[in-house]
Amino acid sequence: MVFKNFFKNKNSEVSFNQVDQSFVIEDNAKTQIWFLRILMVFNFLFMTAYFIRSEDPSYLFLIAGVFFLIVFVLSFLISSVAQLVPLDQIKHLVYRRNNNTATLGIKMKNNRYRNLYIYQVEGAEEIVILFREQNIIIKEKKFLFS
Repeated sequence: MVFKNFFKNKNSEVSFNQVDQSFVIEDNAKTQIWFLRILMVFNFLFMTAYFIRSEDPSYLFLIAGVFFLIVFVLSFLISSVAQLVPLDQIKHLVYRRNNNTATLGIKMKNNRYRNLYIYQVEGAEEIVILFREQNIIIKEKKFLFS
């Protein structure tokens, strides 16, 4: 049962802690990001091993392996899975929406990005209101292909 909940999609539940002056985020982001990171390492190792062991090596496998390694490293430099985000560390909230989908992300002052997982558009509006109440800048953007 625990393993089933490990991969279950869960909306990000955001609340504001007045005492700590920080946002508390509850979701499965940490497990999902670590799963993707482990997957990137295995992909890198598989592609590199195939390139080395192949009698007729295709550089496509080496390029793909290096790509997975770069994505793995960037996941540590760019993304954040922090469950506690201090108010003074937030640069702005990025809000993308169209008719039936919405995404939210917290851009922090250390140039890291914390995705908030939203599976219903109505839930996104509540979180945006919560951030507006704390005077956080909301940057509304459109999806690329909408």
